[in-house]
Amino acid sequence: MALYRTKPEEVEAIQYTGNLSSPFDGAVPQWVWESLGSGNLKFNAHGVEIAYNGMSEDVLPTDWMVMSSDGVIRACSDKVFKTYYVRARKRTSGNTEDEAGAAATAVAAAE
Repeated sequence: MALYRTKPEEVEAIQYTGNLSSPFDGAVPQWVWESLGSGNLKFNAHGVEIAYNGMSEDVLPTDWMVMSSDGVIRACSDKVFKTYYVRARKRTSGNTEDEAGAAATAVAAAE
């Protein structure tokens, strides 16, 4: 028997709230709007339906929609999402936001 581990991959994701007036938690990424426009995402009686590769799956309240590097949106339960994903730091000019902020503070302190 061999052991395996998951490959690290950064993904974009957004959580579906199930609330009709504010269905997503946070700023809605462009790929969600594009997928709603193309019909790959649709609101239905259960929540949101994701259609891909001739199949479909429902996104239920508290589930996450994950845009993978292969360009496919997949549903992920909140429990599974929190098990496998952590928030990534956004990179700006090769530095993370934390590194960029620390550099700016150091420059201001030196002046």
